[in-house]
Amino acid sequence: MSENSEQGSARERRKPRYSANLSVMVFTRGLNHFVAEKTANISTGGLFVCTDHPAEKGEKLHIRVMMTDLDAFFDVKTEVVWVCTKGSGHPQGLGLQFTDLTEDQKNVISRFMRNYINVKV
Repeated sequence: MSENSEQGSARERRKPRYSANLSVMVFTRGLNHFVAEKTANISTGGLFVCTDHPAEKGEKLHIRVMMTDLDAFFDVKTEVVWVCTKGSGHPQGLGLQFTDLTEDQKNVISRFMRNYINVKV
């Protein structure tokens, strides 16, 4: 399978993303050290965090998502699936895939996304 075919099928599997400017705490060294950032978008599968924090594809990160519109937050484990560097034509940051989501966390994300209509594909 060619690289373009693999990228095409990955895009087809990608869930709809909703623009969202949420606060996110990216824990860097245990739960006492974190970097405060903002998201660009979110889906039920993950989110994009605008950051210059260095991370490698495949790296596991613990984050706290502040769902301010719902007066809620949740902690979740993620994996870096995309690193976007400065000057690439996209915002600098990290594409993070949620891992080990609980049903409660899925419900919070789904409820949040129902309140947004600005879908990106």
